Amino acid sequence: MRHTLIPMSAREVLTAIHRGKNALVNVEGPHGEIVTADDGEKARKWKALATNTVDGLLSCPILAPWLPGQQVYFSLSSIYPAPWHRYQSEVTGLEVFSREQLQYLNCTCTDIDLAHIEGSHFDFESQAQEVLDFTLTAGLPYPSMMSNSGRGMWLFCLLKDRRNPEQPLGAFSNLQTIHSRLLSATVAAYSSCPAGDKCGA
Repeated sequence: MRHTLIPMSAREVLTAIHRGKNALVNVEGPHGEIVTADDGEKARKWKALATNTVDGLLSCPILAPWLPGQQVYFSLSSIYPAPWHRYQSEVTGLEVFSREQLQYLNCTCTDIDLAHIEGSHFDFESQAQEVLDFTLTAGLPYPSMMSNSGRGMWLFCLLKDRRNPEQPLGAFSNLQTIHSRLLSATVAAYSSCPAGDKCGA
């Protein structure tokens, strides 16, 4: 079966994910001090850059210099603007709310590293077709969106409130527990995908 892939802009993807009323997004980047991991690799710590709506982040002139490049992370769950968990970014000086306080659970995201020879050309299109074929064969939910991660892909399944399908799930504690279990089950299911090398969430 041939699956149709429709390109989306960054704004379209973020708007589709953060579709809840007054949804706020955290954006982070590797702009902290350099640390050494257990495997000896050195990397910079990730620092929060700002919290705002999708439009607020993408139109902010102060934030604009920090957004280009691959090393930028936008939160997948929407942030609750708790005033007691508010601070200023050490990098940009912009307002940030803690990512531990959530308002909406917008989606599940599965990170699949795809098996291919190191240094060879990575053909996202053909690998995506293989992963989507596996999704149907395994009886898994069909992804709402896919994204090229460089060495593999992320699969996004948007979550909906059954009483109001236009809205994502509210981040209530019981639903956060179910969300965590759903992520683990999805990762376990895709771990047997023939195209995959390793899988995470």
